[in-house]
Amino acid sequence: MTMQPGMRRAFVAALGFVATCVVATEAHAVQYGELRIRSNTTLTADRYGDIVFDAGSITLDCANYQVHISSYTKLTHGGKNAIYADSKARITVKNCVIVGGFDHSLMIENSSNVVVSNVRASTGASFYNDTGTFTAGLSLGGNIGLTISNDTGGFYGASINCGFEGIHVDYAANTTIANTTVSGCSSVAIVGGNNSRLVIDNVVADDNAIGLELTPGDSGDIIRNSVFSNNAYGIALYGCTDCTITSNTARNNGTCDASADAASTGDSWSGNNFGTICGNVPTPH
Repeated sequence: MTMQPGMRRAFVAALGFVATCVVATEAHAVQYGELRIRSNTTLTADRYGDIVFDAGSITLDCANYQVHISSYTKLTHGGKNAIYADSKARITVKNCVIVGGFDHSLMIENSSNVVVSNVRASTGASFYNDTGTFTAGLSLGGNIGLTISNDTGGFYGASINCGFEGIHVDYAANTTIANTTVSGCSSVAIVGGNNSRLVIDNVVADDNAIGLELTPGDSGDIIRNSVFSNNAYGIALYGCTDCTITSNTARNNGTCDASADAASTGDSWSGNNFGTICGNVPTPH
């Protein structure tokens, strides 16, 4: 059909209207600046900036939108953190994708009963002086994937592909790391020090320099149902006292599959499947 001049003008005008609508829609598809939340909040677009909890007992649902670092990101706790909470109770963070070189994807401190689920980030997360934290579906990268310090009663599940250390946990009590995978660390997949009853349960540490290292000051730790393979060292205990190591597999690690030094005393080893053992690790009967 041949379009008459008047029809062509109307058609072009209609196209211009549609294009204007698309541009307008795209202009509102990204949100900028720091977002401070005081009530349940669901993102409706990607955000360039940071998000700060200004109240407890609320939920942030990113709805799988992205949080990007940018010139709009403000400093919190002396760094650029994608999502930040200080001294908040019963908050939830879920369904977030965090993009860019933040100092921390999550910085949660002095808080209690925090729930984090389905959060993916290329940088690490930090939890400091918290009580009753629960994480699941947490996927992290960065130089140190997950930092846990002065924690009480936390339960952390994550998947970490790290640069230097996967999980660094110190001065924690009754804290559990479970259902977790760590790979690619040039240093240690999981390193702990000065912890009381740190539980490592159902963890896979593969292709790291060291799978698990517990340093002096740890006592009453439980390592169970975990696999340490293809690391330079599998399990290395330095001064872990009264610890329980049971039902783990450590094989195909370069120097030693399981090692304990003379400062590791009162430990119980049972039901493990080890290849090479070193130091004070007892020979299986």
